[in-house]
Amino acid sequence: MNRYNVSMRMTRREWLAGLGAAAATATAQTREPEAPRVRTGPLLCLYSRLLPQVEYPELGTVLNGLGFDGCDLSVEPGGTVAPEQTPVDLVRAIEVITGSGLEVPVITTAFLSIAEPWARNVLAIAGRSGVAFYRTGYSRMPARLAERGNEVLSFVAYGRAARIGLGVPYPAGEALVRSLDADWVGYDFETAEGGFEAALPRIKMIRLRDTRREKDRVVPCPLGEGSVDWVAFFGTLARARFSGPLTLENDYPAGNRLEAIQRDLEFARKQLNAAYQKEIEPSSHRPSAGPLA
Repeated sequence: MNRYNVSMRMTRREWLAGLGAAAATATAQTREPEAPRVRTGPLLCLYSRLLPQVEYPELGTVLNGLGFDGCDLSVEPGGTVAPEQTPVDLVRAIEVITGSGLEVPVITTAFLSIAEPWARNVLAIAGRSGVAFYRTGYSRMPARLAERGNEVLSFVAYGRAARIGLGVPYPAGEALVRSLDADWVGYDFETAEGGFEAALPRIKMIRLRDTRREKDRVVPCPLGEGSVDWVAFFGTLARARFSGPLTLENDYPAGNRLEAIQRDLEFARKQLNAAYQKEIEPSSHRPSAGPLA
């Protein structure tokens, strides 16, 4: 089963009611009016497929209310925007989200070949709409990279033409990335993989995940409850002045998905701000203060 299938036991009305209450609480507790932000750090984004009950016209408002900086937009079967609906929905989705004060720095696709139906359309429209990066289906199936190097080369070539950069999983894509133009291809790094410092010079995007060992298995868990050294990770990120997208994946079992998302966001923001405040001038704006209220 795909680890991103989210329970649909709650009705859409119940889900949206919960989102509204949570957003109101987050706004009241965590943000005060402030001057326009100067971006000195990464964007905290949510993988939009985690909110299946939220359609894209509502997505920007919801993510803004929760306190995210941006959206990792799912453009894949069963995602926020279906690939075959790209000509109608992708531009609209990006416009709605950015019109709510957020950014769409990355999209997630399931494509394994640029020759697949709608692949070129998705990349061309996303690139024209200002999306900086995309990931393909290889980020979920990194083992297939070894035998599909030519497909990656085709993605990079088309992405360059469309003005959108590709992220491939680390370390599976290491041999491929070394020989390609760093402006248009780099790593889609997952924190649970480790090896961050070695990958950092070529990292384009980061997926925030934590894991822990339970008996003979390694399982996903809430951020801060697993094996990832988050203080070291964010400290390295800050010293490198990384300013790309950080995506919350939140793929572990949770009784209340919304509460789990909020908990992970609060943890990530606390760690991010603490690390970056050590590296920037005291008078600078916080690196990731969340969207303005």
